[in-house]
Amino acid sequence: MEKLPSHAEPTFVETAGVTLKNQRHRFQLVLTNMQVWALYNVRVVVTGDLAPFVTLGVIDAVPADNIFIGKTDDYYLGGAGLYPDVIRPLLKGDIILPPSANKCLWVCVEPDEVLPVGVHNIGFEVFDAEDKFLGRADYELEVSDACLWRSDLMTTNWMHYDCICRTHGVQPFNEEFYKVFDKYLAAYTRSGFICF
Repeated sequence: MEKLPSHAEPTFVETAGVTLKNQRHRFQLVLTNMQVWALYNVRVVVTGDLAPFVTLGVIDAVPADNIFIGKTDDYYLGGAGLYPDVIRPLLKGDIILPPSANKCLWVCVEPDEVLPVGVHNIGFEVFDAEDKFLGRADYELEVSDACLWRSDLMTTNWMHYDCICRTHGVQPFNEEFYKVFDKYLAAYTRSGFICF
């Protein structure tokens, strides 16, 4: 689950995974454009028997101007620049591959109730705006015949309501704020977190 800036080489490539039949499984799909021009309206078609359970999100880069530059074990930014951070739902015509660079997609395999048990191949076929085939990647997912138990492990994470207000142009703690905030809480709990 490394963050991959657009001009970096992946350091870890995963082509297979294991999950439980009621568990969400997530990974990144890295699309690399070897051309010296951008490709617009790129399309990814998901194939295989798990395709109905797969959703894709686009990982967008955001500017990081004021960053800490120092030596720590868990801090990888080497300087100001654009870094992948925001994951948003994939819309039609939404994938733009920058020239000579990567674009990452967030892949989520999410069961309605349970996934079918066994070893499954998930295929990702990539096409350009004129439906020309650009390439294919495969991911093997083994679904074990077991369920994830509900955990009582508690985790605390920050919700930055000031940023939510600024992004959506609402005032804190009024009716419009709570309409927006409820969507954040719903996304948060879908990710496996419990809000109090």
